[in-house]
Amino acid sequence: MPVVRAFTVFWIPHPCSPATIAPRMAIGPIQLLRQATTEQRRTLLAAALGWMLDAFDAMLYALVLTHVMRDLGMSKATSGLLYTLTLLASGMGGVLFGFLADRVGRKRALMLSILTYSICSFASGLSTTVLMLAVFRFILGLGMGGEWNTGATLVAETWPDEFRAKAIAMVQSSWAIGFALAALVSGIVLRYASWRYVFFVGILPALITLWIQNRVPE
Repeated sequence: MPVVRAFTVFWIPHPCSPATIAPRMAIGPIQLLRQATTEQRRTLLAAALGWMLDAFDAMLYALVLTHVMRDLGMSKATSGLLYTLTLLASGMGGVLFGFLADRVGRKRALMLSILTYSICSFASGLSTTVLMLAVFRFILGLGMGGEWNTGATLVAETWPDEFRAKAIAMVQSSWAIGFALAALVSGIVLRYASWRYVFFVGILPALITLWIQNRVPE
């Protein structure tokens, strides 16, 4: 008699198949954070805070620009040039801090980038000439670009492949919060003091480097 053998076929879905992509896409931010480890949540928070406060410091210039133009005798063309200079520097900062992160570590490079844009924001309030302001805004741009590079890399290396895109998207969305905080702070400070004090407030983001140093893994 012929022998009949029965075989059991197991179907393993491909990681990029609809059966696996759909559940991942359905996960919301809260559920994503609940599934994450403590290390992953801390790296995400560090990068998001850094990017949020990066937006805070970067947007202060636009919000006090009319006051700066009046006091420093700056033209509209020059004010636009300074903002362009900051954006160009941010691209250079991404490359510069990328090389630095490979040598001293992601966490230290992230802290240095935050310190860079925080200190230069404070220094912008001390400017007495357009040239001084241009130098400080250029260096601030280096830190601005460096923060996104090192922060996003830190998150990408900590979070698994299936959740990495959502985690980085959450970091990116924190920019809007920083913009709103800048508008709120500048509105309050300008009511009682000059535009210089708005820039002085920009030193506060440097304080989060203390938390990053003690709580965020490399």
